[in-house]
Amino acid sequence: MGNTQIDPQGRLAETGSSSALPAIALAGGAAVALGVGTMFVARRRKSATA
Repeated sequence: MGNTQIDPQGRLAETGSSSALPAIALAGGAAVALGVGTMFVARRRKSATA
């Protein structure tokens, strides 16, 4: 009763991250860095003209 043989069918679900995740993270980080740089330059120009 407790030692019944089970034959698995199909495949298990794949878990973990996608192979595209590092590229997406890098693009997101670059977008954030570009935004920070733009804000820094805009504030610096604004304070120089005021």
